[in-house]
This record gives sequence, structure tokens and C-alpha cells, in this order.
Amino acid sequence: MANCIIKSIVFKTMRKDVSVIIIILFLITSYSSANPENRNLILVNGMGISVLLNDESQKEIFTSAEYSNEYEILLFETKKMIEYIQLINPKGVIENQFPVKAKNVEIERSIFANGKYLMGLKINGESQVEFVNVVVE
Repeated sequence: MANCIIKSIVFKTMRKDVSVIIIILFLITSYSSANPENRNLILVNGMGISVLLNDESQKEIFTSAEYSNEYEILLFETKKMIEYIQLINPKGVIENQFPVKAKNVEIERSIFANGKYLMGLKINGESQVEFVNVVVE
């Protein structure tokens, strides 16, 4: 009889622990999916294409950015001249590198296949290439 009571107490304690763990995991998942900081890093969100920044500081690069659904073109305007743009495919291979030498950039969606890309922006006067994420569906 005592053995049965002990098993019952252990089972109830384990059930409470599992419930607490499930609630904690649910709260963490809810927070990460509803975290407004993630949404603040979306630079462009068009039909089937998104451009995502890696951090808040990259917002300072752009004066405007949009996607034209009608013409299927990514449009960027930057504060400083862009020397060139690199497009790196999901395998880490540079697919294209375009000389730009301007603050205004237009990139046709047709150069992307479906997948995740890195787009490197070499900005005039900066030593590092700034990378943003491009997701094409």
C-alpha cells in the first residue's frame, strides 16, 4: 500500500514538472514568434521575396527600399554610393557580382531562383561588405 502511495506522489510530481516545462516552452515560442524586433529587421517584404537585415545598424545604410510587384524589381536607395553588389547562393557560392557606382539600385527578381541568398553591398568608404538576407519563394 505504501509503495502504491509513493508511486502516486512521484507520478503527480512528474506530471507537474512536465506541465511547467510545456508552459515555459510555449511562452518562449510565443515570444520569439511575436517578438517585434524580428519584424523590425524586415527591409522589404514583397510577393514571394523578402529582404532581411542582420541588425538594427544596417537600417542606417538605406534611405528607402521597396519591391515593385508590378515590375518584379527590388528598389534600393542608399545614403552612400554602392560600389558593387554580390549575390551569394545557398551553397555559399558567389553567383553574380554587379558594379553599381550609384546610390539607386534596381535588381530584377528573375535573377533569383527560389531559396535564401546573401546580398553583399560594398559601400563606398567602408572597408567591410554589408550582407543582408534575401529570401525568394
